[in-house]
Amino acid sequence: AAALKGEAPPGLPLKGVGQNAQNIESKATDGGDPKPTDALAGEIWAVKRERIRRSSVHGKLPGWDLRSVIVKSGDDCRQEHLAVQLVAHLYDIYQEAGLPLWLRPYEVIVTSAYTALIETIPDTASIHSIKSRFPDITSLRDYYVAKYEENSPNFKLAQRNFVESMAGYS
Repeated sequence: AAALKGEAPPGLPLKGVGQNAQNIESKATDGGDPKPTDALAGEIWAVKRERIRRSSVHGKLPGWDLRSVIVKSGDDCRQEHLAVQLVAHLYDIYQEAGLPLWLRPYEVIVTSAYTALIETIPDTASIHSIKSRFPDITSLRDYYVAKYEENSPNFKLAQRNFVESMAGYS
């Protein structure tokens, strides 16, 4: 299934396409041009992954990979696992229908009824984290206007990506 390969739906830009670790490093937000993967000035996932791979004694082994996860406890995590399976199936349906909707299935490893490891989505930021970092920002639109020149191609692409991802998850 396409969802399990991490492929983007047709018509959407693939983050990191044509980039390598050397030119990704300069993409962190530093007040310069907007970058779609800066995740609010955090380290770009591809750069972090490569840095850790280089420093790992196992980094040169075939099949080496690195995943970012959170540990969730206290909720019925079996529901998380079911939800992720549904997202993966919806992604495949959207792909087959040729719909340009963005979904990123992620992995959930349920370790007990009330605990799980949940894969995070790299190079993203929640609205909560945006508002926490920028107290003057009261809406997502305010953030887009502050980050991108209003009505610029980057502004329109950010809006389009947001709408298509919301439609996919709705």
